[in-house]
Amino acid sequence: MSHRTDPVFQTVDWLLGQRGGTDGPDKALSALWSKQGRNWAGGRVVLAEAGPIRYLPYEWAGVEVRGEYASAGGTAASTPLMTMLHVHADPSRAAREFEAGLARVVVAAGDPMPVSLLRDRIVVWAAVGEPDPGALSDLVDEASWRDCDAQLATAIADWRGCAPPVLVRWSPLERAVFIRDRPDGGGRYRVELDTNGHRAAETALAMSEMANAVAASGTNLELPRMIRYCPEAHALVTTELEGTSMVDLLPRLRPGGFAAVGAAIAELHRLPTIPLEGWSINVARSDLRERMLRISRAVPRLADRVAAVGELLDKGAEQLPPVMPRPIHGNLTADRVLCRTNPESGARRVAVAGRRARRSGDPHHDLGRLVAHLLLVDAVARIGERRLADRLRALLEGYQGGVGA
Repeated sequence: MSHRTDPVFQTVDWLLGQRGGTDGPDKALSALWSKQGRNWAGGRVVLAEAGPIRYLPYEWAGVEVRGEYASAGGTAASTPLMTMLHVHADPSRAAREFEAGLARVVVAAGDPMPVSLLRDRIVVWAAVGEPDPGALSDLVDEASWRDCDAQLATAIADWRGCAPPVLVRWSPLERAVFIRDRPDGGGRYRVELDTNGHRAAETALAMSEMANAVAASGTNLELPRMIRYCPEAHALVTTELEGTSMVDLLPRLRPGGFAAVGAAIAELHRLPTIPLEGWSINVARSDLRERMLRISRAVPRLADRVAAVGELLDKGAEQLPPVMPRPIHGNLTADRVLCRTNPESGARRVAVAGRRARRSGDPHHDLGRLVAHLLLVDAVARIGERRLADRLRALLEGYQGGVGA
């Protein structure tokens, strides 16, 4: 087996290669929508900018593609369009997702369905225009969102003065993220919708607890601050962190900046929170084996090399000494670490995004994951082996200093 015989890979290749072609997804979706909605008859879908791709060989792929919808005859301005394309190796799984979508979505009279099925294995989700959270009926019913919006207007003084919400991330039937700019450049609010009520409530509790712990510690570490949780809509509103990610800063971030990041991670590991989710080396090894198996299936010529790396990692894991579990991030990567300078004190502030649950485990997991991601980023940025080594050394020294403080 290889990606050349993988129906998922082949379908994604068709999706991305045939956009705008005579047999592409643009034409297929245009024809489907013209049949479904009288208000859309004769219109044209144009899929343009492809976003992130998640690919599980011989199983599933998710592709975000932004574009626009042009009405028939060009009589009206084009409407922005975000589509999430889910490609299934098994057509029956595509059918089940499509049916689940049909059971959840609400459609205005004369409009096409926001979920469609193409070529038996492609589920197409579409968000048209600039939707507010209540428009994503696969996640929340509009009445629940309106109640939540009213609560937010009461609890947040400038809520009504914010810019319209912008959809930045969407996993149909699961969750979505919106951003709202506050008036007069006063930062941003982040709105998250989650169909899993238990998970949403736990996230709200964890973020509130962690933010309070950071505020009490008086450190330079910043975490999102929880503003409001609406249980009926499973909606969580937090502050949006400010700063520039380490990915973008890597070519110019000096050792002092890396040391500040290391110290901030140490502060994260010292937070007096009560973890609920446990992480262990065995959990990581199991996850890694699954990922390596997928690599071997997709690119068979790498199978022997991948197996050799797996053996080295297993041997190294067996030699690791036991470590007292501490609160950890669990998924710490360079794009989740944001840096900025405090204009009043001149101190460098470090913000950490993406910690949504109370996890405990070996703190070295966070450090190792961050260093590995920085090495991956450097494969593109290429700041130089010696310069990167100096900066990673500063990162670890900053962490050690924070742990020993």
